[in-house]
Amino acid sequence: MDLGHLPAETQKLFAQTEKAELLGEEVLELQAFLIELDRKRNSNMECLGAFRRQEVHNTEKYWVNFGSFFIGLPRKNAYKMVEEDQTNVIKLVTQKRNELKAKIRELITLRPNLVDMDPVVQDLLLKEQEEIREEALDEC
Repeated sequence: MDLGHLPAETQKLFAQTEKAELLGEEVLELQAFLIELDRKRNSNMECLGAFRRQEVHNTEKYWVNFGSFFIGLPRKNAYKMVEEDQTNVIKLVTQKRNELKAKIRELITLRPNLVDMDPVVQDLLLKEQEEIREEALDEC
């Protein structure tokens, strides 16, 4: 899109808005990834708890699901494998949360000040944000 015919201030505003939109998309992607990691972490916690409480039947092999395949392992190895996966997931969650915080901070610095906007635009933006928030809560 050629913006050369527009005033410099408008071009700067377009550039900032584009960067803010890209950062917003990255934030949403990170949030979705964190939700998936949280599900995996909870699943691992349930599995480890079942092992500790000995709710798992004593058999020669335990079938553990990793991704799109199952692995038959002895109890000791299965427990260790899930425990290592849990440790890796926790580290990854911490790393991604830090990335998310940094992106949100950057996004906040780019976001135009709502006070300087026309009241009609403010109302539309706030209404749109509220609708998105309600949709997200309904999905949970």
